[in-house]
Amino acid sequence: MQIKKLSNIETLMTGLGSSLSSFASKQEENLQKLEHQQDVSHTEVKSLMDSLGFALSALRDKLTTDSLMTSIVFLQSIPRTQRILNLLTPGCSEPDWIPFRNSCYLFSQNTMNWTNAKDYCEEKGAMLLKIEDGSEEEWKFVSNFAKPHDYWIGLTDQNTGQWRWTDDTPYTINEEHWRPGQPDDWTEHNLGEGGEDCGQIAFDGMLNDAHCSAKMKYICEEMRN
Repeated sequence: MQIKKLSNIETLMTGLGSSLSSFASKQEENLQKLEHQQDVSHTEVKSLMDSLGFALSALRDKLTTDSLMTSIVFLQSIPRTQRILNLLTPGCSEPDWIPFRNSCYLFSQNTMNWTNAKDYCEEKGAMLLKIEDGSEEEWKFVSNFAKPHDYWIGLTDQNTGQWRWTDDTPYTINEEHWRPGQPDDWTEHNLGEGGEDCGQIAFDGMLNDAHCSAKMKYICEEMRN
């Protein structure tokens, strides 16, 4: 029943796309008639067609994005969603892990502090999420999927004072991915000594630093063979 509903959504979006193409064709015919009947210049007609083409392209892009997000939100409401996704894209050894490109990702349901989350991921043969520098596709996938929850990722400056991943590779701060003014090493958190030394993806899909003892969900990443 749930898969049938998803299929209906996709059919509806396909039909809407066809309607847009038909609309564009009719508009082109009307503009050609307008050129002959009212002596509108070819340049003016071409300008109108370019504008129409741009608008249709933008609308199609929006429909594609909305269709994808609708499907994701719908799938997230189905119990054991990740099982379905893994059937569609094989390669993950665990049923709750989601495949994307060359990795499998676990968006946990339970909460842990940062250290326990790191240890748990490693027990699974994975690591607390590491986003490769410059990988905007991976960043968009992870940050969009994480919303609207808080998740630990594998960033910390606890040991060296410099932000590094859990495999000890350095991290170069991309300010576009962080909340404004973050990381700020805030100390008025009432969670014990020290500042905020561990990295998270916050509910708004932006990076933030938090006290490592806080309990929240976490993202494990396992490289696929």
